[in-house]
Amino acid sequence: MNMSEKRSREWWDERIESFVDGALEENEDREIRETLSVDRFLADEILIAQSIRDGLRAMSMTTCPDHVSRDIRSAISTAARAETLAKLRDYVRQSLSGYRRFALVGAILVAALLGVLTVQRDQVPSEPTITQALDDVKWTLALVSGVSNDAAGVVRSDVFEQLVYDNIGRTLDVLGETQN
Repeated sequence: MNMSEKRSREWWDERIESFVDGALEENEDREIRETLSVDRFLADEILIAQSIRDGLRAMSMTTCPDHVSRDIRSAISTAARAETLAKLRDYVRQSLSGYRRFALVGAILVAALLGVLTVQRDQVPSEPTITQALDDVKWTLALVSGVSNDAAGVVRSDVFEQLVYDNIGRTLDVLGETQN
């Protein structure tokens, strides 16, 4: 009997490996032992598998040099950090779409103005500086308030930046000059 006549090659490969490792159930082990006596090809395959197993077991275990392990860990850590930052950036971009972006910018600007004004509490800025700062804050708050939610989706970024960022920047410059 030839091993290819009774079962598929894949079936025999799995059984030969399990037979060599001693992992077959009793009835399968007995079937292979019975087939060995009549199938020279199967006997040769088992001898080859045993030779491979013995050769692999005889090989000494090599270890990875420390600098290679360290470089691999560093590369993995860097890649993981970059992936996390990319996911965070994408999340922030998705979360801050539409009017939310304007609300966040407004809140940051208000906080910056309040911070500057708190630092300058001892100094009293001039009336035009206060008026300009209050106008800028009112404009920002109006833009991000519930009244402007509908309009915020249609405000162009270049107009928003020109009206808000530039005015706030000039105001902060003026406030900074009054502190000096």
